[in-house]
Amino acid sequence: MKIIRLLTPLRTVDSSKGKQFFMHKNYVDMFKKRNIELIFISPSCQETYQQLSKICDGLFLAGGLDIDACYFHESNHPENQLEIPEVDQMDFDLIALFNELHKPIIGICRGHQEINVAFGGTLYQDIASQYNTSINHNQNICEKYSHNIQVVKNSTLAQYFDHTTIVNSFHHQSIKDLAPDFHIMAYSEDGLIEAIEKDNIISVQWHPEKISDQNQEKILDMFLHLFV
Repeated sequence: MKIIRLLTPLRTVDSSKGKQFFMHKNYVDMFKKRNIELIFISPSCQETYQQLSKICDGLFLAGGLDIDACYFHESNHPENQLEIPEVDQMDFDLIALFNELHKPIIGICRGHQEINVAFGGTLYQDIASQYNTSINHNQNICEKYSHNIQVVKNSTLAQYFDHTTIVNSFHHQSIKDLAPDFHIMAYSEDGLIEAIEKDNIISVQWHPEKISDQNQEKILDMFLHLFV
């Protein structure tokens, strides 16, 4: 079986030594199950991004901190916890490069939101204060299921998941205005956009890597179809 290599930007975390770059082991384990290898990258230069975009099969954008609202022409909400500017810039540079090369792009949580913003969409910066809902989308323990999603008929997601599927939820932001030419694959039960697609770009708002069961592992098969 061919090994698929996905380039994935690292995230930052505060430690006793200051800001450090990392990637959750859950992501590595999730993709390894389907013979997908993650190639990690921290902020660098355009030349490096271009070289790696040519040798990698696709781009994977993981969860992480919030996107600077300047990317969709708004001021940041007080509840935002931002990534360092270099990480935001790296992610958007890579999205542009992989899109130009027509290579698959996969997003989870922050990555889902980044894809929408990169192609012209906007975000609810703080669901609790900007969207009328009784659901707490920012659960403290994302290893547990939180709410149902409604999968859109004839979407790619519908080939792998039941119309009503339960997912976890660990985010205070969400897609507001959908990027042009994208299609919605799933809504949360209160109407927020939980999954989107366009051509060979797919993203989901929940964290499949945090829950190990046969149903959530179908997401890996959905990702793999991009490389067929």
